[in-house]
Amino acid sequence: LVLDAIAGLASTAVDTVAELNDIAKAADNVIKQAAGGTVSYLDSEWVSALSSLSISGVTTGNIFDIKAAIAATAHDGSGVDSYAELQGIVSLVRVNEYASLSSTGYSLPTIEDYQALVALYGTSADQTSYLSGLVLNSSTYAGGPTLAYVNANSAYLSSYNDAVNSKQSNSFTGVQVKNMVLAYNSILNEANGSAVDQTSYDPLGSDYLAVGVGNPTDATIDTKITNMLNGTDAAGGSGTAYATLLTDFVANKTVTQVNTIAQLNTLAGIILKVQELEQETSATTGGSTGIAATGYSSIDGILTVNDLVTLGLDTTGLTDTSQTSLVRTKRLYDVYDHIIAIDHTAATGLLSRASLDSLAEMQALIYNATTNIIS
Repeated sequence: LVLDAIAGLASTAVDTVAELNDIAKAADNVIKQAAGGTVSYLDSEWVSALSSLSISGVTTGNIFDIKAAIAATAHDGSGVDSYAELQGIVSLVRVNEYASLSSTGYSLPTIEDYQALVALYGTSADQTSYLSGLVLNSSTYAGGPTLAYVNANSAYLSSYNDAVNSKQSNSFTGVQVKNMVLAYNSILNEANGSAVDQTSYDPLGSDYLAVGVGNPTDATIDTKITNMLNGTDAAGGSGTAYATLLTDFVANKTVTQVNTIAQLNTLAGIILKVQELEQETSATTGGSTGIAATGYSSIDGILTVNDLVTLGLDTTGLTDTSQTSLVRTKRLYDVYDHIIAIDHTAATGLLSRASLDSLAEMQALIYNATTNIIS
């Protein structure tokens, strides 16, 4: 720990015996704290001692939790014998205090906090996954190889903090924070304003779940969104069609349109409505046969024209004011019927629903529904 600390300090911070003694004493007390020994530091002295080891983010407001976190590591000191481990402990405390808002001394986590946790808990597999994505998309990705995906991006700091704060009272592990950061990188890199993928990595359902997409106010819908993004549904199917569909709509957005959990939750909730329409067993009403919505009453919220607009779809055929409101309503129900008609059998499940896993396919469905009325 002493050598690691010295390596990160300027020469002027280690050019006297007194400075070296302070570093050695600080390191010794960190190891004692981990071992459950007696440490004579006051809280203010702890702040100064950890700062002497190049550790950032330590305050008198969070030092109690930091000391507890150090004490919870292995008693042989192996969990705190490097700068990366000690900074990771401090950064995780800062993230969790912001998540729970439990400390009067908490402050917003910084990009250095997230970078420390990605550096400590990131694996070679994270980098391999990213570089594989570059190869798969080499024809469209013009940025060239970069490690931005496998590190916290300062441009996305507000999104990381929003994801943390959206899970108040939750206690994150270092791995969960790392996964959230990498997942949000993937989602926001994807949001380039065009459904034609110009980035290196298409977000998966697991990425949306890692940042906390769901429904914080309705446990039933939250479970349904989780199952949808995991690729499982009540019909017994499995697949990635709905996560892929969500990603295509995210790709068509700009970063500022998807950089909060609330925005992503809105999109996921709309995709859930699409999923539940596909799982209806038949188009019992609507279309040219009627305008009553009773046949769709089992859906968690009726898919609306505003929903389609939010997704970024052209709804001209559904909002044509030259047509009566009755005609416009029938056209919307024809959209429902077209979605239902794609697949509604339990045996095939989600796997056969790849015919509706892109913005282009959804747009084509709307055009077809508003020009070819199902009778």
